[in-house]
Formats: sequence, C-alpha cells, structure tokens
Amino acid sequence: MKDLNFFEHIEELRWHILRSVVFLLIVTLSLFFFSKFIFEDVIFGPLDVNFWSYKVLCKIAQDFCVNEIPVKLINTEIAGQFFLHIKTAFMLGVIASIPYFLWEIWRFILPALHKDERNYAQVLLGFGFLLFLIGSSFGYFIIFPITLLFLTGYTVSDDIVNMPNISNYFENLSDTVLWTGIMFELPIIAYFLSKIGILTTDFMHTYRKHLYIAILIIAAAITPSPDIFSQIMVAIPLFILFEISVIVVARVQRFRGVNQS
Repeated sequence: MKDLNFFEHIEELRWHILRSVVFLLIVTLSLFFFSKFIFEDVIFGPLDVNFWSYKVLCKIAQDFCVNEIPVKLINTEIAGQFFLHIKTAFMLGVIASIPYFLWEIWRFILPALHKDERNYAQVLLGFGFLLFLIGSSFGYFIIFPITLLFLTGYTVSDDIVNMPNISNYFENLSDTVLWTGIMFELPIIAYFLSKIGILTTDFMHTYRKHLYIAILIIAAAITPSPDIFSQIMVAIPLFILFEISVIVVARVQRFRGVNQS
C-alpha cells in the first residue's frame, strides 16, 4: 500500500466516519420499529420482580430478594413519549454500533501496523468486541438492578412516592450500560495508549496501589448501595481488567524493544 499524505489520511478518515454514521442510522431505524419488544422486555425488564438478575442475586444474598419494586414511571410532557422513542432507538443504536466503530478504527490504523502487530491487534480487536458485550451485559444485568433496588428502596419519608420521569429512568439505564461497556474496554485503551508511548509498565507498577484505590472509588460510585458485597462484586472485574491491561502494555513494550533492536 502506498504512503498517504496528510490530506489523503483525512480523506480516508472521513470515509470511515461516514460509514460509521450510515451504520448507526440503519441500526437506529431498525430498533425504532421494534419498540414493543425493546421497551417491554428490555427497557422495563429491571422493573419486573421476576427479572432474571433478581432471581440469581437473591440466591447470593437475601438483600436482593424483592417482592415489589416501589416505582411508577410517568411522562410529564405532551411529546415526551415520542421523543423518548427516538432517543431510545438512537442510544441503543450507539451501544449496538460500538463494535462496528471499533472495527472502522481498526481498518484506519491497519496500514500503519507491521505484520506481527496486525495479527496481535486483530486478536485484541476481537477481544475488544467481547469485552464490550460482557461489560454492557454486566451493567444491564448486575449494576443497574443493584442500583435500582437501592435507590427505589431508599426513603426519607413514607409520604413520598417514587414516580420518576421515564426519560430519567432511561438515561440512568443507558448511561450505566454504555459506560460499563466502555469501562470494560480498559485493556484495549491501554493497548493504544502504550502504542503511542503514553502508558508504560513502570507507570502501572509504580501507581498500582493508587489505581486500585481509584477502582474501588469507581465501584462505589456506580453502586450506590452501601452493601460492601455489591461494591466488591463490581470491583473484582475491574481489578482483573487492570491486570490484563498490565500484561497488554508489557507485550507492546517488549515488541517495540525487539523492533528497535
């Protein structure tokens, strides 16, 4: 493949972005026409006491056993449900399209990689797809139900009835799923940061204790339940992802050292 100048790189990037936008629009339109399943079975799934997560979590700890989720969703705007429908389809479209976005990024950087790097990065990209799927599923089936149970069960007075706006409910759900999926991309992020020399194993080893504390803080932030068990359940996958990231960075540095020698 011939070398490209700056403007040719920009043109190439433009086409990658354009294909990503078209793919997102197609996915969004497809999801828009499957609203019944999306809302009743997916969006409102965690509001059902028979939701799969509650049954599993109940076997782990009695605190998660519920007979009722004391919340009733409301809509306070005339066009609220219409715009919610559009926003829901778009947000789910973004979440569903992230693997494709990563693939377009891979295609863009592919010409700049050596043969051995391509093989390694290709495996890493597939691993990234899997990590995002696991992360978003973890957010949907574990983090959000735990958060919902705690927040809907937390009261300052019996005279207050929980009637959140449907938009607020969806924003909390989509943010949890999206950011948990992105959070699970830590090894992939570490790979690219190490490729450009920003992240090193020395840095990760030196600040390992600090980063572990940061992970515990993140786990506490995304699981507002005071139950330490819930926070540990969230923190453990992040600890594992951090250690995988250390291995990834070390391999990148080792390869760069071999390449330069």
